[in-house]
Amino acid sequence: MSERIRINYTIKLKDMPAEVERLFVCVMGDLNAAQETYAAPADVLSLGALELIGEMRSFVYDTEQRLSDLETLIKAYLHYTTQPLAPEPPAEPSDSLGQLQSLKAVLDNLQPSITKTDEITD
Repeated sequence: MSERIRINYTIKLKDMPAEVERLFVCVMGDLNAAQETYAAPADVLSLGALELIGEMRSFVYDTEQRLSDLETLIKAYLHYTTQPLAPEPPAEPSDSLGQLQSLKAVLDNLQPSITKTDEITD
């Protein structure tokens, strides 16, 4: 099996369909070429047959990895295009200030009961 390295890159959203199609066409081209490249050997019970099987398995592994990459790209694209829009930030910062003031009032009302203890001192 060939060595592989994972890379990350970004492209413009409008370029995504063309990029996925390019990768898809490459995989399909390799599959079509494999049909001509790999043929059953004359002697199926030979070292040559074992070598051919090893080459074919390596090809299948590489193809599976590329198909997995394509699947990940397509799922990410579909997730991005179907996710709901992010909620807008609060329109008025004064709402936050009002909430803080309400919480402070609640804390001020609770403060006397927090400092009061029911312990009996000696």
